[in-house]
Amino acid sequence: MTWYLDTNICIDCLRGRAPLIQQALQKLEPARVKIPSMVKAELLHGAAKSAQPVRNRELVELFLAPFEIVTFDDDSALQYGQIRSALEQVGQVIGFNDLIIASTVMAHQGVLVSTNTKEFLRIKGLKLETWSEVPFNFSVQDFRKSGLRHEDACWVHTPLEPTGFLDDVCAPWENS
Repeated sequence: MTWYLDTNICIDCLRGRAPLIQQALQKLEPARVKIPSMVKAELLHGAAKSAQPVRNRELVELFLAPFEIVTFDDDSALQYGQIRSALEQVGQVIGFNDLIIASTVMAHQGVLVSTNTKEFLRIKGLKLETWSEVPFNFSVQDFRKSGLRHEDACWVHTPLEPTGFLDDVCAPWENS
């Protein structure tokens, strides 16, 4: 399984506000985690408009370094057209950037990790996980008992050996 991080997940990690996300990432090999190019663009935009643009760009680049950046390609464009058309037909359109991110993930048969479930749950067939709402060891049985409703979402947390590749990266990120 390959996980694609959404912008909000990356920002939470960069700001040091996401211990569960950091725990989850530490348990995965970097090759199993990818970043859609639109996420990189959003992170660089945030760094550019911050009070410390040079420092924050360096932090973004350092955070992204272990991961493959996956571009919006022809397969992604095909997914985009299908997803946008389906959403427009039911009056459930989502933001342009989120549509690009979801299209990229679906084109590459990945799982999107995001806290933006409100938007992404509208996309039929998108595999979605949120590592910050649910504890890392949250089982399927616990999920069913919890009463949470995420129709198309899933939480698959495989206990893997920590790799330590983010030890020096997930430090607080100042965006003010």
